[in-house]
Amino acid sequence: MRNFLPALSRAEWVIMKKIWELRKTNVREVYEELMNSHDWAYNTIRTIMERLRAKGYLNAKKVGNTLFYEPAVSKDKTVKQALHDFTERVFDGAISPIFVALLKEENLSQTEIENIKNLIKEKEKKDE
Repeated sequence: MRNFLPALSRAEWVIMKKIWELRKTNVREVYEELMNSHDWAYNTIRTIMERLRAKGYLNAKKVGNTLFYEPAVSKDKTVKQALHDFTERVFDGAISPIFVALLKEENLSQTEIENIKNLIKEKEKKDE
């Protein structure tokens, strides 16, 4: 996988998920969105958002006195990169052990099982 960005910390994932949801936002808005679920100070969120900008995950543009942030990388691309990194690190690049581990998970609903089956069928048709 090319164009790897630095890995995200847990806190960075939380903030990126919120920014992907909001699309274009500022520190105040992210702070207000997360204040009930996370005990983070305003300055902590600002620092994390600036770190995300430095890592290449966010773009920022100043409008008046306010800095507005928006994703520089899609959620899909970021998730794919994280999964690729995890697969390389934990399973030496092998994909099937991930599926084995997930399928052994007792908490899979029937809907999730059906979705997995359908995805496999779609992949088989695509590869024919």
